[in-house]
Amino acid sequence: MEFKANLVAFIEGRTSYEIESRELTYDDIEISTRRHVSLPPDHQMTWSRVLYTIEDTTESKRVEKSLRESEARYHEVFDDAPAALGVEDWSAVKKMIDELADAGVEDWRSYFADHPDRVMEAYDLTELLQISNANLELYGAASAEEYLGSNQGALVLPEELEAFVDVLIDLIEGRWAIDVTSWDDKMDGSKIMIRTRDVVPPAHRQDWSRLIYSLEDVTEQSRAEEALRNSAERLRTITDNLPAFVAYVDRNGRYQFANHFYEDWFNRSIDEIVGYPIEDVIGPDNFAAIAETHRKALGGETVRGAPCPRWRRPWPRSP
Repeated sequence: MEFKANLVAFIEGRTSYEIESRELTYDDIEISTRRHVSLPPDHQMTWSRVLYTIEDTTESKRVEKSLRESEARYHEVFDDAPAALGVEDWSAVKKMIDELADAGVEDWRSYFADHPDRVMEAYDLTELLQISNANLELYGAASAEEYLGSNQGALVLPEELEAFVDVLIDLIEGRWAIDVTSWDDKMDGSKIMIRTRDVVPPAHRQDWSRLIYSLEDVTEQSRAEEALRNSAERLRTITDNLPAFVAYVDRNGRYQFANHFYEDWFNRSIDEIVGYPIEDVIGPDNFAAIAETHRKALGGETVRGAPCPRWRRPWPRSP
């Protein structure tokens, strides 16, 4: 086989070439070799001299194989990870920031607020290196190319650019693990709330050449939290306009909710009521008047028609 390769190469006019093969040593050990074969200039017409070198490439081949297997495992883990992951190169953004710093920019938030075009420029300078399948599924993208086509500064939501500025300023100020939440668009135009965790590994903090991020869809959680806030606001609106004490107390006897009537009567802010024991808020005498009712309620009894003491204000009312 080797002789045939030599013959073909020389017939085709090549005066040197390399060939890799597997061979057996005298000890019957299989090794990888690389042969470099050449015809010296004075012998290229007659082939009367053929020079060759043999290199044992067994170890390098083993390392290359291990590297390929490691890369395959990495891609398998990354590409098919259940979390939406991505890796980006922000080195071009870092160069832009360094140039602006050299030009005298110090108040970065004000600068970006006054120069939205530079924000979009910086956004477009980020380079996506790798993206997981879960990331594509999250956005409903069929491929990384389709995802990239929609992920440009001129096309993203203003809220996303604001989040990008927050991350950028954090990096400028030396924070390397950053959490940010913002609205984003899926490929079909529907909006999702995304919580992003950005991390710059230590080896890349000088040039920002690697930024690793994970994405989490918190749309339903955000909507539930908003509904809870709205419900709490409605409850507050109703109870604050009732001419009576309305409160919720936990099993430890601490207020978890109190209406405005408490604030007015006891001359304390809500922050000085919620989280504090009943006796500290209403005073020892008032607490003694309701202690038995309170004990029954904590014991699981439903107390109706209990006598309501005429509470005294423990502190003077504000004028």
